Amino acid sequence: MKKINFFVITMIVLLYACNSKQNKENATTTTVKENTVDNTATPAATPATTAAASWIDDFRTLRDAIYNKQKEVVAGYFNFPITQNNEALWSMCNIEGGASSQPFTKADFIKYFDKIFNPEFIATLQKIKSEDLYKKGNSTTENIKGKDVESSMQASFNKANNSLQLQLNQEFYVEDGTGGESSTIMDFSIQNNKIKFAGVNIAG
Repeated sequence: MKKINFFVITMIVLLYACNSKQNKENATTTTVKENTVDNTATPAATPATTAAASWIDDFRTLRDAIYNKQKEVVAGYFNFPITQNNEALWSMCNIEGGASSQPFTKADFIKYFDKIFNPEFIATLQKIKSEDLYKKGNSTTENIKGKDVESSMQASFNKANNSLQLQLNQEFYVEDGTGGESSTIMDFSIQNNKIKFAGVNIAG
């Protein structure tokens, strides 16, 4: 009778031990699965690289680059060397005579950047309302008064030939009442929403 009881007890102990082991394995498997899910990071979204939706976006980029004097960026809007009709460009750099007949290179552009885009040009360009320029085809700034010059800018978009024109108008004056007027007209062509320098003229 004692042997039978011992056998029964032994079987109960073994069954309990097997069940405990199985439960631990199941718990371990569940924990591993849960940890695997929790530790899986969601890949960060990669920002999409898009081209300018419109030429006005490229205009804003150009304007900002001029303001921040990012010479290399602005140079990308020009095709160098400029070999034809570059007299006015040289004149803006205060270069006259024989030198003005030479090709205008990128090195020249970098050197004379601050003369081409003088403080009055930059100040008035910042006042151009790009939204009006895009929707209405033109934007004109109010006069900005300096010590001896009053400046304004007119920007216009010609849809017929896909071109942009920036006209800096200046009135110079001195204490005795004498002075003069001058206009610097910079033209740009637009292809595939990208702006490119097309020429410059000075009047007055």
